[in-house]
Amino acid sequence: MKIIFSSYDSIANPFYAGGGARVIHEVALRLVRHGHAVTVVCGSYTGSINRISDGVSYKHIGIKIGGPLIGQLVFILILPLYVLLESYDIWLEGFTPPVSTGFLPIFTSKPVIGITMLLHADKFAQKYRLPFHLVEKIGLKFYRNIISLNDTITGKIRRINPDCHVVTIPAGVKNNLFTLPLRRRRDYLLYLGRIDVFHKGLDILAQIMELVLRKRKNIRLIIAGGGHPQEVRRLKRIFREKKMDKNTVFKGKVEDHIKEMLLNGALIGVNSSRFESFGITALEFMAVGIPFICFGIEGFSWIPDDIAFKVEPLNIAAFAKKLIGLIDSPRFRFVLGKKGKRFARQFDYEILSSKYENLINRVYKQYQLKKRELAVL
Repeated sequence: MKIIFSSYDSIANPFYAGGGARVIHEVALRLVRHGHAVTVVCGSYTGSINRISDGVSYKHIGIKIGGPLIGQLVFILILPLYVLLESYDIWLEGFTPPVSTGFLPIFTSKPVIGITMLLHADKFAQKYRLPFHLVEKIGLKFYRNIISLNDTITGKIRRINPDCHVVTIPAGVKNNLFTLPLRRRRDYLLYLGRIDVFHKGLDILAQIMELVLRKRKNIRLIIAGGGHPQEVRRLKRIFREKKMDKNTVFKGKVEDHIKEMLLNGALIGVNSSRFESFGITALEFMAVGIPFICFGIEGFSWIPDDIAFKVEPLNIAAFAKKLIGLIDSPRFRFVLGKKGKRFARQFDYEILSSKYENLINRVYKQYQLKKRELAVL
């Protein structure tokens, strides 16, 4: 079968390369192993070239200049043209912020499956003061099949479009992280993820660390992740103005071996996101056996309360207090890390990819059946 995934982000994108791009790649390479021809249509950026990675074809569309924000808007606008012109049997659309849906089912009679890599147009409407949430709500009504990353988002889609068949398939984690040994000396907090001050709540993290450092002056925070240069500069300025630059290390974008080295030396994984669709780095921390602390937002509702240390959303003082308590409790950190590791084992990419393939086959068979019925008429 000829399968196309579309997503502005991709695993080599210098600005993002986020969890959604990793999910698509991991699923796509397994579909290729099962005999499918898979292409990922993604956004262009400076230096981007069409290529094949792990058997998956990457086709870049849009403009290479202007940065990611303009790039995303151009990508959303021109994507319907490619839906009309490309050759494929089925199309899987990774929703792209700020409006999420691309209205792709309007432009083709072939099956389209939406994937909710991000479904938070209301948050972007709040940030930019534009009605993105209304566009998202209208767009969702055109889809007949959607993959959701968690049950909370599944419920949201069903309320907007009761006729849509929504399947919850979470993100996954690489198996090698489960065998990664933890260093005996672990002495820093680790934020792992994209540098996006608003979305990831990194301005909030700075306020949390300011409170923590008043009580634990020697604790360090390592921030590892890539992002738009403007966002990175803004974040560094926030920490510098709070005079925390000596306790904060900015590693930039990290992958593979460097990422593993940071993980196996971390005391606690921290996340202060305002919103998430899933939060794949939470799984990575848990797979290694590192305790994880976050706000109790909807995007982390898939994590049981006894697996991660959750704090009332946006309660900075409470987060700092619980983080200090976790720093001071080696026994509790050990128990939380052990529970998290056991919990994370169910998020195996082989299992999750088979769920994608089963849905793809079912939707395509339904399309073929309907096509034959119409031909008879």
